[in-house]
Amino acid sequence: MKAGERESTDRKHMRFNSKTLAMRDPALAAAVGAFGGSDFGNEGFGDESYLGGVDVDDFGGDFGSEFGAVPGMIPVKPTAQQALGAWNALRAKKAKAVQRYSKLEPNAGSEVDVERYSFSLSEDFPLATAAAFGTDMSGTPDTTFRPQVITANAPAPGFAYLSNLKMANVNVTVGPGEEDLFGISGPSWGRTMDMPTLSTSNRANADGRITTFVPPGYTPAATYTLVLNFKGPARLAGGGAR
Repeated sequence: MKAGERESTDRKHMRFNSKTLAMRDPALAAAVGAFGGSDFGNEGFGDESYLGGVDVDDFGGDFGSEFGAVPGMIPVKPTAQQALGAWNALRAKKAKAVQRYSKLEPNAGSEVDVERYSFSLSEDFPLATAAAFGTDMSGTPDTTFRPQVITANAPAPGFAYLSNLKMANVNVTVGPGEEDLFGISGPSWGRTMDMPTLSTSNRANADGRITTFVPPGYTPAATYTLVLNFKGPARLAGGGAR
């Protein structure tokens, strides 16, 4: 066999890999980390686009889809820290969605539908004439209702006084004196109370009196509607346990 043919045969049978390539120039290989188990020492040359010494870009998108990743990227199991971060991010996203949805459906997930309703007692009186009220200041709610805020439309101090207020036959005014209804009017403070829950069979009753005082801007002998208003949580009208 001729020398040229022998050299060609040797080259055909020679297996080029990272080690043989590194041995061609040991100094350069050491400089780029070819020795000592570095990325260069693997079948690829440390380039992410090489797998087993083959350019995976030649395979196009199909190669990446087989691995469920970007072409040239083999899926890697996330670290515990990465998994926890992803889980917390998902929880935060769901919590935000629940928070926003609850504004539209506040009773979602609850066995009982509860809303916030208004309940009022009212009676008409002629101004400038002293009179007692209580005959019409009585009523029952259309659904289970717990009054927590009370407001009166007394236009001025000394206009009307409350002597008794009963919820489900429980008097929520426990002192011996009268209460000026202007003290629970719109601009006043201290209108929050914790009163007994009313059902459709329990009544609310208010007793008191109107004085002869006519507030400025009002006409004597004109009819005035005195209103006691209550606000609080109530079972959804027409609803109940799910």
